[in-house]
Amino acid sequence: GLRELALHDASFNRDTKEAEISVRFVGEITSVVRNAAGEIVEGSPTEIKRQRDIWTFGRRMGSSDPNWQLVATGD
Repeated sequence: GLRELALHDASFNRDTKEAEISVRFVGEITSVVRNAAGEIVEGSPTEIKRQRDIWTFGRRMGSSDPNWQLVATGD
């Protein structure tokens, strides 16, 4: 599940009116791959891994489109 959600960075270019915000997500996940018979062939249902990712969204401020677009992902 989601363990942490935080604003990582924010920027605004006055000339282009482009704004970007970066959000850091930290979550705990389990990963299992099963074959057609339902047997586990990869991963573990009990092993919890911590996943960290940063997503950056951007939009032109003042635009009639209110939606933020995903422009980058990374950690």
